[in-house]
Amino acid sequence: MRQIGMILFCVSIACLLGSSIFFLRAPEGETNKGDYININDSKIIVKGGNITLDCTLPTEQPDMSSVSVIDENINTCPEAKSFAINYFPQFSSVEFEQISDGEFVGFYREEYLQVFSSGAFIYYNETHDSIVDEGEFPLSSARYLTEEFINNHGGIGSYLEYEYDTIALLDEEGEETGQIMGYYYEYHNKYMDYTIFGADAIKGYIIAEGGIVIYNYRCNFNLGNPINTNQVISAEDAWNSVTYDGIKGDSDISITNIDLCYYEREHQNSTSVIFPAWRFSGPTLEFYINAFSGEPM
Repeated sequence: MRQIGMILFCVSIACLLGSSIFFLRAPEGETNKGDYININDSKIIVKGGNITLDCTLPTEQPDMSSVSVIDENINTCPEAKSFAINYFPQFSSVEFEQISDGEFVGFYREEYLQVFSSGAFIYYNETHDSIVDEGEFPLSSARYLTEEFINNHGGIGSYLEYEYDTIALLDEEGEETGQIMGYYYEYHNKYMDYTIFGADAIKGYIIAEGGIVIYNYRCNFNLGNPINTNQVISAEDAWNSVTYDGIKGDSDISITNIDLCYYEREHQNSTSVIFPAWRFSGPTLEFYINAFSGEPM
């Protein structure tokens, strides 16, 4: 369950719009009121202090390949608009503007669409003030509405691995109120039976009465040829490569699951690479270590 305060929820949405990041839940303690930690660009992940390994280290070390990704190549505002209206026809009446290299935006009433040259986009609807009692908006309803929206705006396709996380509202003391704001959702592709995390994901927020308010989608995701094949480093070596950097709190951060996957960094170009990675996850934190180099991703 994701715990979040009203103001921090709005801040988190703004951050997601600004950098297309993957949110990581913060530990309880000093940061127990819904803070999220962005390690998208960090060079050091966390270990030591209050982080503990509460699962068995896997012993598998298979041969895996890094694989090229072939995306769109959107370079101009007209191209961005032409691309966008395939998924959101209402934006046909607006002009897109370029706000940085490989990044374009358009505004339609209370809706915002950010298009990247890679063919990824983020849709944002400003209706995000819904709060309901827990139980009034069950997960089954959220999933039905989310998948209906996705199928009408790009399609689920091969994004068949999914997870949902409740956004629980906290009071000023950091205690749950029994109310929720909705759900955070993610859908993932697979390659060679390994789940792909990172940039290649459908993710966002669905709010009980407002519907989808964030929709981060990757279009026309096509894998190219394997670039190189090597035996991955051990999970133990990956764990030992992690260092502590500044996460404070009085309670323990627990890592309860370790598995092999693929990971792709956020990018704006028309080509990218997915790398084998060790995924360390727990109730309040997850991070990825490159399974070739041992470096954080």
